[in-house]
Amino acid sequence: MDLTTHYKTIATKMVSNFNQKTFFFIRDVSINDIVVDIHFTYHRYETLFTENIQIELFNDNILNSDEENISLLHFEISQNLGKHSLEMFCKLSLENLLDYLKNTTFDTLIGRFIPLNTVECPANHLRTSELQNATRAIFNSINLKIKDNSDECVICYERTFCKTVCGHYLCFSCCAQIKPVFNTDSDTDEDEKIYCPICRSIILYESTGGCGCR
Repeated sequence: MDLTTHYKTIATKMVSNFNQKTFFFIRDVSINDIVVDIHFTYHRYETLFTENIQIELFNDNILNSDEENISLLHFEISQNLGKHSLEMFCKLSLENLLDYLKNTTFDTLIGRFIPLNTVECPANHLRTSELQNATRAIFNSINLKIKDNSDECVICYERTFCKTVCGHYLCFSCCAQIKPVFNTDSDTDEDEKIYCPICRSIILYESTGGCGCR
């Protein structure tokens, strides 16, 4: 399912679910060529006279060392109670998310969706990775050494900070495309495993390091 094409259907699902519970998710949605699960959370704060919708993007392949999903994007929107109906509020939240995603890219260096223009400079706009390189060049020019914890992804050879527990650099976008292996003796999905393409260890990301996995 593509978010842009099916956003009205997703907005309808948000309304029907939020009328009964505060959390639900939709699996296998394509965003910027990355397949993700979208988690929706609704909060109503009577004492503060506000309500809030939080939307997070995850991929089942991308776990930290505690075997927890790593959020690839966190987005939220709030409004005063009663300003819009729940149906309109859900539509507005998705429309705002779509507007935001139009100006983002999936950065394989850090494994996150980031704004295309993250830092404003007099001459142009620099992406995060470009800013890092520019900053590194400035400090190198005054004879200071900056530790570079990045290396080439073992699949696509793009530079990434993302490192598996088994010690191999594997960017999130490549990891997200690895097909899970099922335990044929089990009837549940609990035995799905994602294996490292180098050493065949189960893929988990380090809980510390430049990729920001927590």
